[in-house]
Amino acid sequence: TNQPCDQSLPPPSDPFVISKSASPTSLPSGGTVTYTVTVTNGSDYDASLDSIRDTLPAGVTYQGLALGSDVTAANSSVLPSIGASGTIVWQAQPGVPPPASAKHWFIAAHTSLTLVYQAAVPNTAGTYTN
Repeated sequence: TNQPCDQSLPPPSDPFVISKSASPTSLPSGGTVTYTVTVTNGSDYDASLDSIRDTLPAGVTYQGLALGSDVTAANSSVLPSIGASGTIVWQAQPGVPPPASAKHWFIAAHTSLTLVYQAAVPNTAGTYTN
């Protein structure tokens, strides 16, 4: 016989908390800054992320991934070009199993994915906020 099945599911929510830091936080005149973007999955469920977008301040240019980054050339299908400015995008590799259109970085429950990259800051004095 068929038995009714009643199940309560939690309401949908965004499981991600995103934080960003810069090191150093101040440069005397130009130089290189290292940005660390941390995406934390605070939920009780595994999740995935297909892309990360960041907008650099005017005049600041992308210089590449840095040590300690969980996002790498090997697990990404798209990386920003060296010298890119404005909005820059990292795209995950296609997920397994198919569909081939599925792309993701896996973030287990209560863990984080860290993107660490460097950017060049111009020699023009001023405040650059990102």
